[in-house]
Amino acid sequence: MRVLSSQATEYVAYRITATGYDGTNISLSSDTVKFAFVAVGAQPVAGDWKTATWVGTGVAGVLVGPGTGGIVVAVGMHDVWAMVTDNPEQPTLKVGTLSII
Repeated sequence: MRVLSSQATEYVAYRITATGYDGTNISLSSDTVKFAFVAVGAQPVAGDWKTATWVGTGVAGVLVGPGTGGIVVAVGMHDVWAMVTDNPEQPTLKVGTLSII
C-alpha cells in the first residue's frame, strides 16, 4: 500500500508488464496506460480513468496531488486500477491500494 500526504504532489507509479503465451516479455512502450483511483471494493467507470505517462522502463505513473498537473484524489483509501490499451486487447486489473492522509 502506498501512503501519500494530501499536501504532496508525487507520481503514483506501478510496473506494467506483459508476458506472451510462450513466456517472452512483450513491450508495452507504445501502448496507452490509464489509472483509476476508486473507493475500496468499487469498479472503475468511464470518468475515473486518468492517462498515465511512462516514467521509467516498464513503469507507468500518474502525478497525484494539488500541485500543477496533479490529479487530486480525496483523503481516504482507494483501490488503484490500471488499464492498458493494446490492439485488440484491453487488460484492466487492480494494481494496488493508495491511502491519502
